[in-house]
Amino acid sequence: MYLRFAAHFIYYNGLFRMHCLELDAEGCVRSVFPLHEEIAGTSFYNGIIVAAPVTVTLPDLLRYIREEWPAGLPVSGLTGWLGTAQAAAFLQVPPGEPVALFQAPRFTGDSLLCLYPEKHPLSL
Repeated sequence: MYLRFAAHFIYYNGLFRMHCLELDAEGCVRSVFPLHEEIAGTSFYNGIIVAAPVTVTLPDLLRYIREEWPAGLPVSGLTGWLGTAQAAAFLQVPPGEPVALFQAPRFTGDSLLCLYPEKHPLSL
């Protein structure tokens, strides 16, 4: 059984626009591929989905964003923040390791939801 998530942007060791992320039964990323059409059994979310190591919790991610947001980067630039070396190091997921998925409906990072393994909304 696979879980599929799609969004305007997916961050998984890099930023992908209009892609689908597929997880296996253990919560490991099986594949990331372009979304050209609707795919049965896929959950689509507005905004961005961030895949992080499973050890990263939602409070950890929010704290990290608050502390590491680059000076001069507008608050609306969540995709810009994800392009920084600091974010890449923090969110690096080794191949074959399980992930946690977080979703921001807006690109501001002011509201995040944990999609996987469990849903818990939290705001900055």
